[in-house]
Amino acid sequence: MLDTQLGIGERSIPLAQGVHTLEVDYRSGDRSGDLALYWRPPGAAARSLLPTSVLHAPPLPEAGLFGEYWAGDAPGGMVLTQRLDRILGFDFGLEPPYNVHWQGQLGVARAGEHLIAALANGPHQI
Repeated sequence: MLDTQLGIGERSIPLAQGVHTLEVDYRSGDRSGDLALYWRPPGAAARSLLPTSVLHAPPLPEAGLFGEYWAGDAPGGMVLTQRLDRILGFDFGLEPPYNVHWQGQLGVARAGEHLIAALANGPHQI
C-alpha cells in the first residue's frame, strides 16, 4: 500500500468498519525516532498520529512460558527476543552463547508426586 522507496508515502483507501490487518516493515535511518504513523479518519480535517486505541495485536496463546532470550553467557546482556514458548526443547535458532529465562505457571490436574527433569548442554536452574 505504501512504499517510500517507490515514492508512495501516503494513500487514501476506503475501509469497511471492523478490524483490518496492518503490517509495517521498517528499516531504521541514521537517527532514532524517525518513524511515525499517521491517519485521517472520515470527517477529520487533518491527519493526526495514529492512536494506540485503534491498534490491536492478536492475543498470545494462554498456554506456554514467557521466555526472555539474552546474548552472551549471563543474563543482563542484550535482549535478543521475548516470546511465549509453548514447548521447551527445540532449536531456538540463536547463535551461541545465549541464555534464556522462562517464567509462568504449571497447571497440575491431579495432586500427587510429580517428576520434573531437564536435559541441557549448559547450566540450568528450575
